Amino acid sequence: MTLLLTLSFVGCAAEVNVDVDADADGLLGSEEADLGTNPDKDDSDGDGASDGAELAANTDPLDGAEYPYKGGWEIGSCHNDITGEGLAEGDVSEDFALADQNGQNVHLYSFCDKVVYLVFAAFW
Repeated sequence: MTLLLTLSFVGCAAEVNVDVDADADGLLGSEEADLGTNPDKDDSDGDGASDGAELAANTDPLDGAEYPYKGGWEIGSCHNDITGEGLAEGDVSEDFALADQNGQNVHLYSFCDKVVYLVFAAFW
């Protein structure tokens, strides 16, 4: 603002475009435009996590079913790059979701490039 007034005072007109984070989600307006997120809403998909937090957690800020995992494990979003092979030992399983200790659904494919051991037990 001071720069604009100073230049106007001496007879030079200047237009200064500043890229701002209007919705305080951690993303500048130009980044929101590139991603297709809403620059006026901090949570474009309405899942309760800000767009910036979703990008930092490697989740999709435009998909309400994807949001940062609160269970303490580092997870990612690579489910589009994986194809299930079958159910035999050593096969890549189809994706599925289970509730964690906090009641949050976690997709198997969210654990990108990590070995996941599932232990099943039944008691009668």
